[in-house]
Amino acid sequence: MNKNAWAEELTEEWRKALDWLKRNSLLVSALAEVDVLRRALDALCRKVDGKAAAAKTA
Repeated sequence: MNKNAWAEELTEEWRKALDWLKRNSLLVSALAEVDVLRRALDALCRKVDGKAAAAKTA
């Protein structure tokens, strides 16, 4: 962790990225819903290309 970075202002690029994440992310509390949690767990079993990840993927 770079403690000095906390004092710096965000660049426009970082601000846009964080705004996108905020708009496109679910609240953690949504994981209390079984269907949301199941979709999240299923997504973790896939690689970026959509193929199944190896059984030992951590």
